[in-house]
Amino acid sequence: MVYYLILGAHEQYRIVSLIKMLDCEEVGFIVHIDSDYELKEDLIGLSESRPNIHILTERVSCNWSGLTLVKAMLILLNKVESLSGAHGADIYQFLSGSCWPLHSAEECRDLLVKQGTNVHCWGKMGDCKESDIHLNGRFVRKVWLFDIKMMNFRNYKSKIFSSAIRNLVRGLHLVLSTVVTINKEFLFYKGSQWFSITTADWKSVDKNLIQEKLDQLKWAKAPDEVFFQSIFSASNIGLCLQRKNLYANHYIDWSNPRLGPVTYDRDEIAVLSKNEKDCIFIRKVKL
Repeated sequence: MVYYLILGAHEQYRIVSLIKMLDCEEVGFIVHIDSDYELKEDLIGLSESRPNIHILTERVSCNWSGLTLVKAMLILLNKVESLSGAHGADIYQFLSGSCWPLHSAEECRDLLVKQGTNVHCWGKMGDCKESDIHLNGRFVRKVWLFDIKMMNFRNYKSKIFSSAIRNLVRGLHLVLSTVVTINKEFLFYKGSQWFSITTADWKSVDKNLIQEKLDQLKWAKAPDEVFFQSIFSASNIGLCLQRKNLYANHYIDWSNPRLGPVTYDRDEIAVLSKNEKDCIFIRKVKL
């Protein structure tokens, strides 16, 4: 059984399209919608018509690149764990409405089952080159105490205001030079949050690490790209180093970090699906 764990916000029509493309036998969907947004009728109607779609009632307000994304992902994992069988063969795959399958629903399911756990990793924090990652690693080994306050302003509704507050806080912090180092003995790893993991591997994670690292990373920048890779590595779950634009099973083009990942038109997907045989999904895609 493959469970797609989907994070969404206001553009819920994307999630509806994604579910329709991926729905088939032995597939389930669990959806977390940012609590700042009401559930749309088309998504509700789809879930009511298909028993394998679960929309979470426990929801959090998600700040982009903030710790709340980690909390939303943990809610999804807790829900799917309660649905999974005891055999440990189920696959959990994280997606968002910006992801697009490069294969049929049945082919995606079968490829995910064949791959099993597939967690992307840029590398160990401190070893990553700036050209290899799009977010600065210093926020993990040494973190700014003000970062959590800055992150709370990074939301969907007022990006200009968010940017102004963020820059003000960072400037103040540079003057005060308040920097702390967290847990020198623990190795932190950084990678994409759009990973897949088996039930057995998720159950093997040291659950004591979850709250401990949540407390430590609440001050960090982009903890959603550090938290899971770090606790997986500490739990002896293998990480998959990046190869070109292959982020685990996703094709993502970060060739221009300042502009963000390349957004593809739907007519470009067919070409990519032929050339990128190891990819199951692509992001981001225009609808």
